[in-house]
Amino acid sequence: MTEIKPSQKDFTPPATIFLAAFLLRIFYWIFLKNNYFFYEHPGGDVLYYQQWAKDIARGDWLGSETFWGLPLYPYFLAVLERWSLGNGFFIRLAHIFLGSLNCVLVYLIARRIFQKEAALLSGFLTAASFTLIHYDWLMVPVPLLIFCGLMIVLAFLNKDKIKTWQARGIVGLLVGITALGDGKILIFAVLALIYLFWKERPAAGRQGRASPAAGKKIVKVFLPLVMGVFIVLGLTGLRNKIVGGDWIWVSAQNGLSFYVGNNPRAAGVFENPDFIRPTHGGQDEDQVIAAEALAKRKLSPAQVVQFWRGRALCFITNDPMNYLRLLVRKFKLFFTDTEYAYDIDMLLQRDWKRYLDINPLPLVFPLALMGIFLARLREETVPMNIMILSQLLFTLIFFLTDRHRATILPFLIIYESRALVWLVGQARLKRIKPVLATVGALIVFAAIFRPQNMAQAQAAFYRVTKSGAVYERRKDFVKAREQYARALELRPGDTNAMYNLGNTCAAAGELALAQGYYEKILSLNPEHVDALFNLGFVLREEGADARSFAILQRLVHLQPNSPDVLFQAGQIASKLGDCASAKNYFEKLIRIKPDFTRGLRAMMDSCRP
Repeated sequence: MTEIKPSQKDFTPPATIFLAAFLLRIFYWIFLKNNYFFYEHPGGDVLYYQQWAKDIARGDWLGSETFWGLPLYPYFLAVLERWSLGNGFFIRLAHIFLGSLNCVLVYLIARRIFQKEAALLSGFLTAASFTLIHYDWLMVPVPLLIFCGLMIVLAFLNKDKIKTWQARGIVGLLVGITALGDGKILIFAVLALIYLFWKERPAAGRQGRASPAAGKKIVKVFLPLVMGVFIVLGLTGLRNKIVGGDWIWVSAQNGLSFYVGNNPRAAGVFENPDFIRPTHGGQDEDQVIAAEALAKRKLSPAQVVQFWRGRALCFITNDPMNYLRLLVRKFKLFFTDTEYAYDIDMLLQRDWKRYLDINPLPLVFPLALMGIFLARLREETVPMNIMILSQLLFTLIFFLTDRHRATILPFLIIYESRALVWLVGQARLKRIKPVLATVGALIVFAAIFRPQNMAQAQAAFYRVTKSGAVYERRKDFVKAREQYARALELRPGDTNAMYNLGNTCAAAGELALAQGYYEKILSLNPEHVDALFNLGFVLREEGADARSFAILQRLVHLQPNSPDVLFQAGQIASKLGDCASAKNYFEKLIRIKPDFTRGLRAMMDSCRP
């Protein structure tokens, strides 16, 4: 079929797609605001990114420690914070606008490759995707990473028009910047450069004869792209070297992530290790504490990365058969709609998703694979194929999360739309065999990659835990305690539930009960810094100042740069008359938080031997 390219002045399809996407996201926003109990209480990752962005927006653009998370999205969010003066409504609206714009980019990519019908269907299916609507509302990196991925694919689709060094360098910079928020882009960059090298080499070079012209062309095509990527990674690595002391090119999180995805207990999806608090900030701190406890020495950020990577490689080399089984499981999970890979907010909206998701993943994947087959590896589809393959390889290397996989959902929808248009065409021509074969393939796919729903008890645990947090923020400690107690019934050994229950007891003045919960946690995880800190507080309230100080001294060893820990340790040392220790702690705190100087100086001066 001859494809008719759209007129440059034909703005109706993209405008209609944008409007549909924008309105659906606004309706979803309004619906959640009126019906979602947890609307004002997002998951831990959302709060982590928001706090990081606020710190940057206040002027801390360089930061003071090695990146433990991927930095692209927090800096993007910080820019929105500055532009909006911290207006949450504007920031969420910007995410929805970006998500709606992504639907237009999907249409443009599909129109560049396939016929108009497939392009229109791609745009509208992307606009109506429950998963993408959810992530556009949630304020997480997904819409930004999808935007960057779509722009990269568009750039590669128009590579023949990108002929200058500067233009190719800009594409390289875009790839490098995207790598600061999406690990699979580094895989994409390697595979894309290999493909371009193979594609661009002159005929003489293919035949094995040396050619000066071939060398010049390779340099002209590839050097700007590679330089663009390495400029971004080099600057990030230099920044980490300056503030943290180690050359870490993007983030120090990759070591723990590799271990979580590759250890004897790994299940193929992200599962928070028992020794780490279930928050993004907890991961940042606890992976260092646990690594140093096991290594029995202080570790730099690079050494922490090497420690966890080494533990994972030890599993891979010592137990290759179980590792092979794990890889097979990850491969299968990649094509499976599993609630175990959902974020907490998506899981809590599971019932709405089942009714409102008109194009669920079990339908998208088999039709997308059919679309890939129908495209027959056309040159225009190669960038999309590499992007999808990169996400699959990323999953095999690390683990599956729905949020990561959502970044390739638009490309899958483009292929799905191609398959649907082809099926409709076959039906109109009354070719029954291809239609029946497709139905049969869908049934087989559904049998192999059956959706995996989380057990009701496990889903209930997450719901009551989050409900307790909501009531706790509302200062309704009676209801919070009821929810946390229910969570502990569902998971009797869960330290997070114990910790939350201990906090509500402490807030209600039942200090002995709170102390019992904190001590039980520490018997299971001696390095649980939050339990240690709160136990120190409870002991101080009970008048056991010496025991409280001993606890805080342990905490100073585990968290030497925590302002809260240093302040409390300094206070209680002063109360005990240990002025030397108090001054030491306060002076460390002043170095970390210079704005505390005036009050702390007065406190230090009041302590006399």
